[in-house]
Amino acid sequence: MSAQEKFPSSSVKSAFIERKEQEFIKKINAFSSRHRTYQVFRDFIALSARMISNQMVYFSQELEDEYLQTIKGYAKEEASLFAELYALVFSVLAQGNFTDFLGNCYMKLELGNDKHGQFFTPFHICQLLTMVSAGNDLAETLNNSQQKFIALSEPCCGAGAMIIAFAENMMNNHIDISQHLYVQGTDIDPIVAEMCYIQCTLLGIPAHIHIGDSLALQISRTYATPVLRRYNWMSRLNAHFETGSIKPDSPDPITISPALDKAKVVKPIAKSEQIFLF
Repeated sequence: MSAQEKFPSSSVKSAFIERKEQEFIKKINAFSSRHRTYQVFRDFIALSARMISNQMVYFSQELEDEYLQTIKGYAKEEASLFAELYALVFSVLAQGNFTDFLGNCYMKLELGNDKHGQFFTPFHICQLLTMVSAGNDLAETLNNSQQKFIALSEPCCGAGAMIIAFAENMMNNHIDISQHLYVQGTDIDPIVAEMCYIQCTLLGIPAHIHIGDSLALQISRTYATPVLRRYNWMSRLNAHFETGSIKPDSPDPITISPALDKAKVVKPIAKSEQIFLF
């Protein structure tokens, strides 16, 4: 088998992603007879983020209540469409396709907030920016790092395009992002912050994603991606605190949100009412 047969070309990969985006948009529009497009997209993102956090990270009754309150507005057959939407996102990102899938769909559906100048940077621009800023010496940077991981702070993360591009750059440099990349992303818009959380989760990026105001240093909610637990990142980060190099009240990208200290870490939920959807 030739290398070309074994690894799909970029054009084939792009065509696959484009086709999946079209399928996603078509399914979103299938709700249009009863619900506004923005509402459907917003609710899909909210349901997915809460499902991931409650079933894969830690259980929060507040998130569970929000989930059930949201899903009540949809008929059973509509709920199955949400599952299909999630499957589409999963089929792209969980297969290692580094792309801003949700951000692209969001913009193609024309859901951006023009009033507030909301516009997502095209992913190919993010790829260029990360290559220029980080270069190809990330392995050397990592070797010279005391903590043996690279910390990335994105104070206005949007759907996570810049984070995803940076993670892709690390992978292209043969660096395992699950072990050597830690991300903190923040956005004031809950929808796009949760889009970022979903994408970081499916791409296996260790991250804390905050809903909050980076300028005011105010955070209303923090999500942790499942890979943080899988590779014991909390212990690594806490050990880093103990070195004294980073203070607990510092806005440094390593700072852990106090909201996580209150989180109850539990085993996978056996009988959550969420399971019927995803």
